[in-house]
Amino acid sequence: MNLSDDISQGLKPLGNSSAINDECFMKLLDMCVSVILESEETRRLSQLGNMKLDVLKAAYASLLSVLIEAARHNVDSEVLSSMLAQDHNFSSSRAEKLVKCYVENRTKLQASLSHIGKHPPHIVDANWTLDYCIKDSSLDHVGKLQYLIQIQAETCDESMDFKKITKKIKFVCTVEELQDFVSKLKDAVKHVERLAVV
Repeated sequence: MNLSDDISQGLKPLGNSSAINDECFMKLLDMCVSVILESEETRRLSQLGNMKLDVLKAAYASLLSVLIEAARHNVDSEVLSSMLAQDHNFSSSRAEKLVKCYVENRTKLQASLSHIGKHPPHIVDANWTLDYCIKDSSLDHVGKLQYLIQIQAETCDESMDFKKITKKIKFVCTVEELQDFVSKLKDAVKHVERLAVV
């Protein structure tokens, strides 16, 4: 997980208990989680204490970025803890508090992030079998190859406490239709790669 220099600078006061005390750190952490999860309780940064507002804003933005990026990349708790301690000079107690909060809310954070924008289900698996169709119910004699394809796609369901739901999509196609499908997928991948470079 790579963080920009601005985020790294904003994390420095969070690792130092003399710059931001433990009570303020925990309130800031709770605020960040509630903002990402879009809960109703929101506080103002000025209510956190009598610290410099610009330092609090930078720390708040950096903490939000760390939580979002960690959830986005599904970062392991050990990796996050070592990154905070080694790269950003967090004390072990502060890193432990942040990691504990992240682990407790990881699935909710990921589910909340998955609702940003319009995204199709994420394909996690595909299975196929090749069959030779000798006879069809509508025709007497067919005699051609058919592929039976099953794709498993994953989505998050907000009504079920942000649980991941796997849907199975099944379809049948001929060799020519499958070749056309694969070429369209390759074209889509090339197009996305071109957009990612820009």
